[in-house]
Amino acid sequence: MEPKNYWPIVVALLINITGLSLIYSRLKISPAAKLDLISSNQKYQQILDELASMRNQPQTQTVEPILGSATDSGGLSDLFADPTPNPTPVGYLAITSSQNSQVDVYKESASFSPVIDKIVYGQKYPFTSVLNNWYLITLPSGKTGWVNSQYVKEVSLGK
Repeated sequence: MEPKNYWPIVVALLINITGLSLIYSRLKISPAAKLDLISSNQKYQQILDELASMRNQPQTQTVEPILGSATDSGGLSDLFADPTPNPTPVGYLAITSSQNSQVDVYKESASFSPVIDKIVYGQKYPFTSVLNNWYLITLPSGKTGWVNSQYVKEVSLGK
């Protein structure tokens, strides 16, 4: 069995240790940097003290509802809908093609929104607002909802 030669490993370790000690000796921290570290530590301690005092105070804040949650009255319509839609019809629309006998009406102007009703081919529906490619229509029941423009076209009220 041959003896193992460890000299290359020992030399490499000595070179690394020498290099690291040289680098460390040149990284002397100036007095100004020491003061910055001390003031940073003091600020950190102040923040910790404030957090501790806040933890000891009684919780009296109210939690705002999360957008789209059951407690949120507006749902996603706050993001997508015109906040003050004009109740007076801007125009009328109807389903574009007889191949679509019914088209979904959505609660908000997004296809992932809940479907609240359907409109039927051959009927005209008043719309009060247009947002991107969505029309805000008023149904015969008085409810309002959003219809995607790819399925409808604007029409005149007359025949």
